[in-house]
Amino acid sequence: MTIMRALDIGVLNEFIAVSAGRSHSLGLRKDGSVACWGNDADGQAPAEGIGKATSLTYKPEQQRRQRFTQVSAGEDHSLALRCDGRIVCWGDVAHLSELFGEAVCRRNSAQVATNANGGDAETANRYCGTSRFGLKKPEDRIGTDDIEEASSSSDSYVRKTCPNDGIATEAHASDEILDHHFLRISAGSRFSLALHKNGRVYCWGKNMYGQAPPEGVGHEGEFVDVCAGDSHALGLRSDGTVACWGHNLQKQAPPEGVGQPGEFVAISAGNYHSLALRCDGTVAGWGSNSRGQAPPGCVGAPGEFVAIAAGASHSIAVRFDGTVACWGENKYRKAPP
Repeated sequence: MTIMRALDIGVLNEFIAVSAGRSHSLGLRKDGSVACWGNDADGQAPAEGIGKATSLTYKPEQQRRQRFTQVSAGEDHSLALRCDGRIVCWGDVAHLSELFGEAVCRRNSAQVATNANGGDAETANRYCGTSRFGLKKPEDRIGTDDIEEASSSSDSYVRKTCPNDGIATEAHASDEILDHHFLRISAGSRFSLALHKNGRVYCWGKNMYGQAPPEGVGHEGEFVDVCAGDSHALGLRSDGTVACWGHNLQKQAPPEGVGQPGEFVAISAGNYHSLALRCDGTVAGWGSNSRGQAPPGCVGAPGEFVAIAAGASHSIAVRFDGTVACWGENKYRKAPP
């Protein structure tokens, strides 16, 4: 049997949160900067990270606002939430063009690269090569000339989403949320979700299955958490029930939602299955169970689990005693029983 050893990233006490995408990873440091590793074909995981290169160019109050509080790795793009409630996007952000238009998509990509990496044009050329459909081509590379051209556009969204006073650009869904007060973010497969302080969920990106409706989801005060899967989404309501939207071929997102008032306290969306942590410490699963990743009924005993995570075809949960339980597909020993 081959024993896989985990790769050590960082130094002792450096990180406070992590997020795993399809083939890249993000780590949130104590200083509020973001470390990236893994596949960087679309600029989703620059080796130099995000947020550290320009921190010294800001006054102390500006530095505080630039720090990140949450990260989320999607299929080929990354999101980070800043202390001031703004959202930063990098990597394959071609899906932003469905919200802002092609020019703004290109402007967002360029602004992330130049601002996050000290204004270096060569870096901008490297990290801004996504085409309209997310395919990296040499002729799609853009640099400082494109940035200037985009910045002179009369499109109001260019001015509002690409300021020069931040380390990366913000993605906003509409004028009404330009106060930047987002609380949670989640990156899916070419779509993104953000929970606003008003309790509504804002969405942008691929919406083939209704996973990212441009009008958003919910009403004021409705949601307390949100999670994006491959092509479906979950929202945890303030009353403890779960709302679902998007692709429902495997019953992973029943439009009527899941649960009774007061039942759930946490959610996680996988590729074609969903998990929710009950207030009694058991786990509910629904959707595809082809690999045993979402067995019907309850997983665990009352009081057993405190956290959950859904993968592509496996599930994991942290027990109250600090150990981890796994179920579902065990290829590559990702879910040892």
